[in-house]
Amino acid sequence: MSFSDLGLPVSLTISKQVYLPNLNAGLTYDIDTYAPFGYTITDVKQIQTSSGSVTAALKIAGTAITGLSAISVTSTPQNVAATGANVVSVGNRVQLVFSSNSGATNINATLAATRNS
Repeated sequence: MSFSDLGLPVSLTISKQVYLPNLNAGLTYDIDTYAPFGYTITDVKQIQTSSGSVTAALKIAGTAITGLSAISVTSTPQNVAATGANVVSVGNRVQLVFSSNSGATNINATLAATRNS
């Protein structure tokens, strides 16, 4: 039986507000410390800073998601699609890892995913 058989939605959008005023190079931010169900990350929507720039990478269990492994984040919002290595299994940790910080403040993004039935 699938979620649609029960009349439940099969898509799930996860929204995580991030506010990091003192961002340091190499900072790792947990999006999901232990996935309670499987899902596939499809993209990151409207990722941006309020000032400065930084490189961001989304990782599942320490493995970078293809297409989301080196996002150049600036004050201009952008949408970035995942192209591979984007399936989260039960128990996986999902992290947003920052590097190459150049005065980045107030990072915002929406993580979009589809729940696996």
